Amino acid sequence: MTLPDPSLSFPLQRFEKKYNAEASAGTVSKGTTFEYAWCLIRSKYNNDIKKGIELLEDLLPKGNQEEKRDYVFYLAMRQLPG
Repeated sequence: MTLPDPSLSFPLQRFEKKYNAEASAGTVSKGTTFEYAWCLIRSKYNNDIKKGIELLEDLLPKGNQEEKRDYVFYLAMRQLPG
Protein backbone atom coordinates (compact mmCIF):
# COMPACT_ATOMS: atom_id res chain seq x y z
CA MET A 1 0.00 0.00 0.00
CA THR A 2 1.15 3.48 -0.74
CA LEU A 3 1.16 5.85 2.18
CA PRO A 4 0.85 9.60 1.99
CA ASP A 5 4.21 11.33 2.25
CA PRO A 6 4.77 11.81 6.01
CA SER A 7 6.51 15.11 5.35
CA LEU A 8 3.22 16.54 4.11
CA SER A 9 0.48 17.65 6.43
CA PHE A 10 -2.46 15.28 5.93
CA PRO A 11 -5.25 16.05 8.36
CA LEU A 12 -6.67 13.17 10.32
CA GLN A 13 -10.13 14.58 9.64
CA ARG A 14 -9.83 13.81 5.91
CA PHE A 15 -9.24 10.12 6.49
CA GLU A 16 -11.71 9.95 9.36
CA LYS A 17 -14.41 11.39 7.09
CA LYS A 18 -13.63 8.85 4.36
CA TYR A 19 -13.62 5.99 6.90
CA ASN A 20 -16.93 7.08 8.44
CA ALA A 21 -18.56 7.54 5.01
CA GLU A 22 -17.63 3.99 4.02
CA ALA A 23 -18.75 2.67 7.42
CA SER A 24 -22.12 4.40 6.96
CA ALA A 25 -22.44 2.74 3.54
CA GLY A 26 -21.87 -0.65 5.18
CA THR A 27 -18.33 -1.66 4.18
CA VAL A 28 -14.96 -0.06 4.85
CA SER A 29 -12.17 -1.08 2.49
CA LYS A 30 -8.84 -2.34 3.79
CA GLY A 31 -7.16 0.61 2.10
CA THR A 32 -9.34 3.18 3.82
CA THR A 33 -8.98 1.44 7.16
CA PHE A 34 -5.21 1.36 6.75
CA GLU A 35 -5.02 5.06 5.82
CA TYR A 36 -7.14 6.03 8.80
CA ALA A 37 -5.15 3.78 11.17
CA TRP A 38 -1.90 5.23 9.81
CA CYS A 39 -3.09 8.74 10.67
CA LEU A 40 -4.34 7.68 14.08
CA ILE A 41 -1.07 6.04 15.16
CA ARG A 42 0.77 9.25 14.25
CA SER A 43 -1.47 11.30 16.55
CA LYS A 44 -0.23 12.83 19.78
CA TYR A 45 -3.41 11.66 21.55
CA ASN A 46 -3.40 8.29 23.30
CA ASN A 47 -7.02 7.48 22.39
CA ASP A 48 -6.26 8.04 18.70
CA ILE A 49 -3.16 5.87 18.94
CA LYS A 50 -5.09 3.07 20.66
CA LYS A 51 -7.80 3.18 18.01
CA GLY A 52 -5.18 3.09 15.24
CA ILE A 53 -3.52 0.07 16.83
CA GLU A 54 -6.88 -1.69 17.12
CA LEU A 55 -7.65 -1.04 13.46
CA LEU A 56 -4.26 -2.36 12.35
CA GLU A 57 -4.67 -5.44 14.55
CA ASP A 58 -8.11 -6.03 13.00
CA LEU A 59 -6.62 -5.76 9.51
CA LEU A 60 -3.79 -8.19 10.20
CA PRO A 61 -5.68 -11.47 9.61
CA LYS A 62 -7.40 -10.01 6.52
CA GLY A 63 -4.30 -8.97 4.63
CA ASN A 64 -2.16 -10.69 2.05
CA GLN A 65 1.55 -11.19 2.78
CA GLU A 66 2.56 -7.70 1.65
CA GLU A 67 -0.28 -6.03 3.53
CA LYS A 68 0.48 -8.01 6.69
CA ARG A 69 4.10 -6.85 6.47
CA ASP A 70 2.91 -3.24 6.33
CA TYR A 71 0.49 -3.71 9.24
CA VAL A 72 3.14 -5.31 11.44
CA PHE A 73 5.67 -2.63 10.48
CA TYR A 74 3.40 0.20 11.60
CA LEU A 75 2.31 -1.64 14.73
CA ALA A 76 5.98 -2.10 15.63
CA MET A 77 6.84 1.52 14.85
CA ARG A 78 4.15 2.67 17.25
CA GLN A 79 5.65 0.50 19.96
CA LEU A 80 9.11 2.04 19.65
CA PRO A 81 10.02 4.61 22.29
CA GLY A 82 10.32 8.18 21.22
